[in-house]
Amino acid sequence: MEQYNHLKERHADTILLFKVEDDYEVYQDDAIKVGESWLKRGYLSTDNLS
Repeated sequence: MEQYNHLKERHADTILLFKVEDDYEVYQDDAIKVGESWLKRGYLSTDNLS
């Protein structure tokens, strides 16, 4: 998270994606922004959220 926080300070208006093995991950506020965007576009459903 130290690396994320350091980069986020320098690039506050950018969504940061981190490659972890074969996947990409997003953290903190970036994860919320991505989730909201996916919900608006219909990539995610709220049916399984509790």
